[in-house]
Amino acid sequence: MVHSIEYSQTLKLLTLASALLIGACSSSSDSTPTVDPTTIDADQNDTSVTVDSNQNNESLTADSNQIDASPIVADPTTTNPITPSLVQVDFEITVPAYVSNSLKVDLAWGEQAIPVQWVGDELWSASGDLLSNTENLLIVTFFDDNGAITLGKVETSFKTGLNSVQSLQISAEQFDTSAWDSDNDGISNLDESIAGTNPLLDESALLEVRESLDFSVIGIYSINSYEARIPEQRPYFEHKDESANCCSTSIATIDIDESGTGSYFTESVHTVSFDTTTSRQTGTRTTTDNSITWDGTSYWYNSGAAVGNNSEFNYTTTLLEGSQRSIVGSIQINSQGRSDPDDSYIEFSLFGDVIEGTQRCAPVSGTVSREYYRRRNSDGNTIITASKATSDRYWRVDSIIRNWNESIEEAYFVNDIGTTFQCNFTDWE
Repeated sequence: MVHSIEYSQTLKLLTLASALLIGACSSSSDSTPTVDPTTIDADQNDTSVTVDSNQNNESLTADSNQIDASPIVADPTTTNPITPSLVQVDFEITVPAYVSNSLKVDLAWGEQAIPVQWVGDELWSASGDLLSNTENLLIVTFFDDNGAITLGKVETSFKTGLNSVQSLQISAEQFDTSAWDSDNDGISNLDESIAGTNPLLDESALLEVRESLDFSVIGIYSINSYEARIPEQRPYFEHKDESANCCSTSIATIDIDESGTGSYFTESVHTVSFDTTTSRQTGTRTTTDNSITWDGTSYWYNSGAAVGNNSEFNYTTTLLEGSQRSIVGSIQINSQGRSDPDDSYIEFSLFGDVIEGTQRCAPVSGTVSREYYRRRNSDGNTIITASKATSDRYWRVDSIIRNWNESIEEAYFVNDIGTTFQCNFTDWE
């Protein structure tokens, strides 16, 4: 009995030693031992190992703490990097027209700069290898003085495709030139360069300041007399045909509907000793929610002196916030019979404030110009332009007088342009 027990213990020790040897070998091989969970002894003090003799290869069940679960780490030196694909992009760039011997164009796509070459006239070209199927900000800058003066810039998003070659055209109209005003005088670098002035120097700071400019012609040929003839009543209709003795007649037809839209006609003829003076006014008044437009003509002629004026006009007055108004329009004037008759064209776009206690506005900003030609001396004409921004202190006046043998240019400032305009109407009350 004692021998049997000793034999049994010896057998257990031999079996355990064999299992440990087999486990050591299996940990360095690719085969994974098969663990039968039913053979694990519930007694934690003993280690239970089962050898399956029916298998060609020995399979053993071991304590799970002996299994190596370390992850497999790949060798980074075996990875092959992927070379990104490129696309050749050809750029054709047309810059705004300006002649200089020191022009320059820069082109950048994201962080990549691409050299640009002059082709001829306003045409420039560039070519570069860019990452395919990629979007970046494209910036094209147009310079003068070899990069010292910016004349314009294009900023746009550009995405490359998947083809091996791609092209892009940039036109002169895409360049923003108004944003570049180095001397802050209200005139862009490009416009100053074209005009021959220095875009880095505000010449206007040196101009003379005068008191006033006479643009009263806007008031003289305005809608004052038309509006004065129309009462506040809506609708309003008037027709009269009167003769005063032998020598004078007066006709008037005014038809204004409830909204303030309608027509206007007046004519008077006065004759004294075969000297006849004729005056005629016609107009169409159109009213919307916040604006009133007049289109009309005015005619005056004296047969005795053979002098007269004929004008056509258009005025649109718009109601803005508070006491602010705007007026946009034009006047065409033809004179007759004078020693030096002329034709005039006045164009204006003005903003004004209502003059307290009146129906009129004083201009505070905008642009007004008058160009007139001497028909007897057909090679002479004069152009006067006054302009003012809201932030400016003065109106800037530019005058060009052209005669047959010379051209006189002058620039100066004025405090006032010498006119007001009708800006309050019954229909807005």
